[in-house]
Parts: sequence; C-alpha cells; structure tokens
Amino acid sequence: MTLMPFGLLGLAAVHGWVAGRPNARLYLAAMYGGLFLASDWVFVPVAGLGLVRFMTRFRRAESSGGGKEE
Repeated sequence: MTLMPFGLLGLAAVHGWVAGRPNARLYLAAMYGGLFLASDWVFVPVAGLGLVRFMTRFRRAESSGGGKEE
C-alpha cells in the first residue's frame, strides 16, 4: 500500500516515455499484461521508477532556490 503513489508515478513515467513511440499501444499492452500476470513482482520496479522520478524532481526544485532573491 505504501508503494501505490510511487507506482502510479512510475506508470505515468512509462506512459510519458511511450507517448512518442511508433508502437506505443504494443509497449503499453506488454507492460499492463506483465502487471496483470505477475502484479507483485512487476509493480516493484515500476514503483522504483516512480520513486526515482519523485526524488529527481524534488532535488531539482530544492536546488533552484525557490525563486528567492538575496
């Protein structure tokens, strides 16, 4: 249950990566087929991808200074 938000973020990352590909439907069908057949074991790397995406966005926003001028 704790991995659910990161899993959804990982799915969003996969959808973003597949969006410009010529065989996008095939890639998504394979991914969702894998999630359906082996949901517990395939969902962990997808959640890991979401965690990495979350951490990189968080660090980028943190290092920008937040728009504060000194």
